[in-house]
Amino acid sequence: MDNKKKKILFIYEGVKAEEALLKNLVRVFFSSAADISILNCPADGNIYMLWTRLKKDEFETNVVDVLKEMSVIAKARLEDFRASDFSEIYLFFDYDGHNDNIPKEYANRDILGEMLETFNNETELGKLYVSYPMIESIKEIDTVTRDYRNLYIPLDEVARYKQSFSVDSAFAHYNCMNEELWLTACAAS
Repeated sequence: MDNKKKKILFIYEGVKAEEALLKNLVRVFFSSAADISILNCPADGNIYMLWTRLKKDEFETNVVDVLKEMSVIAKARLEDFRASDFSEIYLFFDYDGHNDNIPKEYANRDILGEMLETFNNETELGKLYVSYPMIESIKEIDTVTRDYRNLYIPLDEVARYKQSFSVDSAFAHYNCMNEELWLTACAAS
């Protein structure tokens, strides 16, 4: 095997929950894979802002260059990198259906569907994963009954959602999640 490390880019919007979860994910699943180097970069916005910016130039600009323009943290972390340095790009964003920063010309369109179509390949523009309503909903997963079908909230309650979780959840402490909890979370989606 070639000595050059494979580089993977994780892009996410938040700097608290997302960063903690992704660092844990890397530790649990990738720490023994010495040939992989993962770089986490916050987008300092939401997926709608990133997608709109890329769409404006007809997706001719790569995600890495756009991130460098959008985020001070991403610019610093990506300073020595080009898009071609990454073999895979993954985007982790909240649904954020309550945000109103979608340009008016896209009103009444299936923007989420268009974004999933745009970000459908980790070796091109990236592979998008959307948390509904937000990443903190992982705390709602019930490890005993594993009944995930009833885990939803109306859109008009999303803005207040973060204040509603139970602190007794097995997923409450992101840095303590183990492989079994991650597999449970994956089965819940």
